[in-house]
Amino acid sequence: MVRALNLEGQRFGRLTVLCRVQGDKPRAHWLCRCDCGNEIARISWQLTGGVVKSCGCIAADKAAAKVCDSRAYRSWAAMKSRCLNPNDSSYADYGGRGISVCGRWMEFDNFLADMGHPPAGMTLDRRENAGNYEPGNCRWATKLQQQNNMRSNRLVEFAGRIQTVAEWSREMGLATHVIRKRLNRGWCVQAALSTPKSEEHAHGRAA
Repeated sequence: MVRALNLEGQRFGRLTVLCRVQGDKPRAHWLCRCDCGNEIARISWQLTGGVVKSCGCIAADKAAAKVCDSRAYRSWAAMKSRCLNPNDSSYADYGGRGISVCGRWMEFDNFLADMGHPPAGMTLDRRENAGNYEPGNCRWATKLQQQNNMRSNRLVEFAGRIQTVAEWSREMGLATHVIRKRLNRGWCVQAALSTPKSEEHAHGRAA
C-alpha cells in the first residue's frame, strides 16, 4: 500500500502547510498560510512541483517593483520629496517657498491617471512656476522647455513679443551672455538684440 503523502508543516516558497482539507475532488488539498498572512488551499502536486509558491503576492510584488522602477513613479516620488521633505536638497526651492502637491496626487495611481507615463526625454514641469503640482499646471516637458520656464529667467519684450533671454538668443543668433551684458550696461532692448557682435564696440562708444 502506498503511504499517504503528508505535507503538514512543510514549507514551499512563501507557503507553510497547516493541514489537509477536504477538496471538491478526490485529491489531497492542503491549507497553507502565506508569509503575507493570507491562507489558501492547494493540491499536493502544485506545492511539491513548485507550481505554487505564494498566495499570489509574489506576482503582485513583482508588478509593484516594476511600477516603482518606472520613470513616472520616480518623478512622482521626487515631486513629493522636494515639496514635503525638509531634508530634501531641493526643499528650499519648493516646499520651503510654499509649493505643494494637491491632495489627489498624494496617491501615485491618481498622478499616473492624470499625467500618463513620460515620453522619452521629458520630465515633470509646472507651467506656472509659482503654482503647485496639480492637474492643469503640470506637463511632461523637454529640457529646453524647462530651462525657458525657470523662475531665474529674465523676460524681455521686443517687437510685441515676450521671451526669455535664452529664446531671444536662439532667434537672433547672439550668445545669451552677450545679450545679458548689453542689457546690464543699459542698452535699449532693440540695440541689445539686433546689433551684430562686430558692431558692438561702435555702438558702445556712441552710447
